[in-house]
Order: sequence, then structure tokens, then C-alpha cells
Amino acid sequence: MTTGLATSQRETAKAGRRDRIVSAAYELLREVGVEETSVKLIADRAQVSRSTLFNLFANKAAILAQVFDRDLGQFEALVAAEPSADALERLFDAIRVAARLYIADPGFYRAIMWRGRGGPDDEAYAALGNPRQAFWRRMIETAEAEGLLVLEANAEAVSVLLATLFMGVLSDWISGVISAEQLRLEASYGFAVVLSAYATPSAGARLKALLSGLQAQLQGVRRRG
Repeated sequence: MTTGLATSQRETAKAGRRDRIVSAAYELLREVGVEETSVKLIADRAQVSRSTLFNLFANKAAILAQVFDRDLGQFEALVAAEPSADALERLFDAIRVAARLYIADPGFYRAIMWRGRGGPDDEAYAALGNPRQAFWRRMIETAEAEGLLVLEANAEAVSVLLATLFMGVLSDWISGVISAEQLRLEASYGFAVVLSAYATPSAGARLKALLSGLQAQLQGVRRRG
């Protein structure tokens, strides 16, 4: 019994150190960006030794992967808390939630999404898109289950298209080409166009009305720009 208690305490302490390390990386990404967020800085901020850090994480990329996973989990919780009427509405609410997060903390999101090619952190970034694509796939599969979309065998292809579309618009925001509000409008417009091809009649009518409204809003934003 004593051995079991000691093991539990060690695991709890280890989990606490892991959490401190990921939280430290979160803070440093906001403050200095990805390139300058070194393992030493993370260890110092988390108040652990570098050897302890490497006992818990293989490398910096593994820490960044945990940062990305935590951020995605928080995003999904916010989307789930939205008072969406159904899965189709939730898809567009998800875009609005993302834009709201970018407006609230642009430095952090630009830091984690922007990096050069062939850098030491590519391992973490290579896995960044997979969970997000899976998120969009779950969303459209739920919309199909609710009788709003007819995907047949196209769920994977549509989820890839939506994820790629979103990342393309996000790249424009990261580069400062568009505002977060324009990101919301352009991503929503693109999603509506794609989903219209798979919508049931009632959902198709909703998407058509949405497209009309989004087009008017986009024209207004572009005139102001």
C-alpha cells in the first residue's frame, strides 16, 4: 500500500512538472516567439532543470506539440459551449470562436502558426494540422448524422478541403494581409460554398442565404480596406 501511494505521489509530481513546462512554453511563445523560445528558457521559466525537462519531453518539438494540443482542447471546449442550434450552425460558430481568439491574443496565435521551413521545430508543426482536420471531420460527420449534409464517402475529402481552406485564410491573417474579422467572413464564405455541394435541400437554402449575407459583408469590408 505504501509503495502504491509513493508511486501515485511521484506520478502526480511528474504531471505537475509537465504542466508547468507546457505553461511556461505558452507564456514564452507570447513573449518572444517560437524561434527564441529555447529549451533553456522553458526550463528556467518552469523552474525545472534541463535534465528534468528532457526526462519528461524528448525535445522542444514535443513540448510545442503539447502546447498545440492544449490550445485545440480549449478551442473545442469553447465551440461546444456555443448555443448552436445544430451541427451546421456549429461549423460557422467554430470559425467565429477562432476569430475571437485571434483578436484576443494575436501575438500567441501568430507565434504558434508562423515559422520558417526546415526549422528544428518542424516535427511539431508536421502534426499540427492532423488534429484540426479531425476536428472539422467530426463536425461535418455530425452534420451528416443530423440530416443536414449528404457526404456518402466524401467525409475525409471534405474535411481536408475545409482544413486547407481555413489554413489558407489563416495564413493571410498571420501575414497581416487581412483582419481577424475578414478571416471570419472569408473562411465562412468558403465553408458555405464547399458545404453547399453536399447540403440537403433545407440546409442548402440556409447556406444560400448565408452566402448572400456574407458576400454583402465582404464587399463592405473590402471597400473600407
